[in-house]
Amino acid sequence: MQRFLDRCSAHAELESFDPGVFYPDDNAGLELCAFIVTLAGIYNDAKDIGYAMELLVESRPATEPSISRPWGIYLGLQNHIARRFHGLLHELFQLIQRSDIALADPYMRVIEGTMSRPGRESWHLVLDVARGADPKHPLGKALLLIRNKVAFHYDTSQIHRGYTERFTHPSPGNDRALLSRGTCMRESRFYFADAAFQYYLENIACAEDWARFHGETESIFGHLNHALMELVTGFIQKRAGSFRQERDMIV
Repeated sequence: MQRFLDRCSAHAELESFDPGVFYPDDNAGLELCAFIVTLAGIYNDAKDIGYAMELLVESRPATEPSISRPWGIYLGLQNHIARRFHGLLHELFQLIQRSDIALADPYMRVIEGTMSRPGRESWHLVLDVARGADPKHPLGKALLLIRNKVAFHYDTSQIHRGYTERFTHPSPGNDRALLSRGTCMRESRFYFADAAFQYYLENIACAEDWARFHGETESIFGHLNHALMELVTGFIQKRAGSFRQERDMIV
């Protein structure tokens, strides 16, 4: 609990602004206002995923990797968080690809002008990757498969394919399907399902080059963090003109 409170305290102090900032007017159209609000939500989702991964890394088992409950749970959580992030990237790229009106709004250029050079370069990189990440591109193909099969939707045939291929070609000493069979959710886990999802992610969806795909998505995460933060805060500041200091309200 204290660690969570420490992380909350690390955030900048509360500020507020006029909610009308995101109401369309002669300067900023409806599509652009809606686009920026959505980017703010995506930023939070990406931040939450990053936070979850940090907490998980802090809880990494102290022993060498092994066939054990701690390592099974750790790797299952790691795989789940990765799938959620890959699914989020796919949704962001899809949003950008269908947001031509918002991106062409003249006020978008004004907002980009408020960004630092690194922030603007990061945003343009995200745009370039998004526009090139169609199903014909290896990155786009992998993100589409992850999103549709194991991240936001569950394709039973592909999940079973991951399971079958995983246990048809087991690693040495790891040829048994595992589970913890408790009396409630807290006591139970189906490790064999984690293994099926992980095999699909690394060997089917990203069969061409898992290491390269993982590296590219990690790089995009850094650019995404910088770009969306500056874009959203720049939009608000340009429209609101000022922020008001607030206090945490303890109830």
